[in-house]
Amino acid sequence: MVIHSHVLAFIDLGLLPVIVIVGTVGYIKSLKSGSRQERMRELFENSKRK
Repeated sequence: MVIHSHVLAFIDLGLLPVIVIVGTVGYIKSLKSGSRQERMRELFENSKRK
């Protein structure tokens, strides 16, 4: 719940677009490098299981 309140605070500060942009840029960079893409996919699958 503490983490959730921090997330809401970031959104209130207007940092949500920044977070989205940074995440998108990181995702695009991971797509450009093949080996890193596999690692990102594994991390994504692991986070989905939790």
